[in-house]
Amino acid sequence: MTVRMMTDESGVNRETIHQILVEDLGKRKVASRFVPHALSDDQRHECVQYAKDFNKTARTYLLT
Repeated sequence: MTVRMMTDESGVNRETIHQILVEDLGKRKVASRFVPHALSDDQRHECVQYAKDFNKTARTYLLT
């Protein structure tokens, strides 16, 4: 969800939403979206597994 979407939905100004996300909730901007700064062990494992699966699929696709 983008800051613009949150602003449109809630009616709260952009600066306030940004302050809440960054200072209060500890989020950071990644690819135009706010995500938690640190992943849990389970999330990290899922991310690595997804990347491995993606690479395997990409290689299969490129070799055919």
